[in-house]
Amino acid sequence: MQLSNEPAKSSFPFFAPGWRDRFIIRFGTIAGVCVVVLVFSQLSPAFFTSANARNILLQSMPLLMLSLAMTIVLIMRAVDLSIAYNADVSALAVVWLLLNGHSTPAAILGGLAVGAFIGLVNGCMVVKGVSALVATLGMMFIIRSAQLLTTGGGTPLMLFTLPKSKTRSFLYLGQGFVAGIPMQVVIGLSILLLVYIIVYQTRFGRYMHAIGGNVDVAFLSGIQTKAYLALGFVLGGFLSACGGIMNATRTGMAQPEGSSYLLLDSFVASYIGSITFYKGKMNILGTVVGVFFVSILSNGVTVLGLGVVYNYILKGCLIFVAVALAKAGTARE
Repeated sequence: MQLSNEPAKSSFPFFAPGWRDRFIIRFGTIAGVCVVVLVFSQLSPAFFTSANARNILLQSMPLLMLSLAMTIVLIMRAVDLSIAYNADVSALAVVWLLLNGHSTPAAILGGLAVGAFIGLVNGCMVVKGVSALVATLGMMFIIRSAQLLTTGGGTPLMLFTLPKSKTRSFLYLGQGFVAGIPMQVVIGLSILLLVYIIVYQTRFGRYMHAIGGNVDVAFLSGIQTKAYLALGFVLGGFLSACGGIMNATRTGMAQPEGSSYLLLDSFVASYIGSITFYKGKMNILGTVVGVFFVSILSNGVTVLGLGVVYNYILKGCLIFVAVALAKAGTARE
């Protein structure tokens, strides 16, 4: 009979050696969300209320759209710094079309087309050899300048000047309810389901992951890497437009740089998602957890009256922690 120095394997896979690391990587973020909720609930009785929970849910929807857009390009090992400004210009396009007499469906389609077109331009520049960082940073400045020029230096476009009969259907998308559930939440979760199916249940999604894994191997496997990379940016631009339009339906207005703060938040949510459920891998469900983590954190800081400075400090720390844990998870793998 030979004795072995190897640790005995557990009969239960969950408690096999290294189970603590696996638990932290897969469920640590969810546990963190629960801890944050408990802390804020103790610090402020106004935080843990149904009204505030609904407010967090509504505020999360535009961020969810931009975070999904960011996650999609990050899956392909690219980046899009223009998503927040894309959201703004798409919202401005929708409101401008409504103010000029177009119907709600036509205006929304116009805004979505603007977002997708910006994504297409970004994608074309990237596949032509321009760095994604440089291409989307340049696009960000172009969009920002165009918004300021077309709005006379940043004047918001407001729908309150129109009769309610002209804006009722548009504002219902952001302010209405379906069976007691906010309409914007219904739309946001429907888009989330569609994106999840695209990323994990279609050929396009499989090719996206293949490009992110190794673009050269993907190309040698017969995948039209340039076409699918460009399509990924188009999808990201479309989702960015969805986020901007959601903001417009909820507030009844659109303004330059109205969604600029969502760029940092989408980065935080995406990188938090990379340490949730999988080891250092961008994934849709993890991003959803990251979105609610960021939204709860921002809401709690606001409820406590701590100000925007502490909000940015906490988000910056979250990025450092998320990136470090993602690297650690990849190294263990």
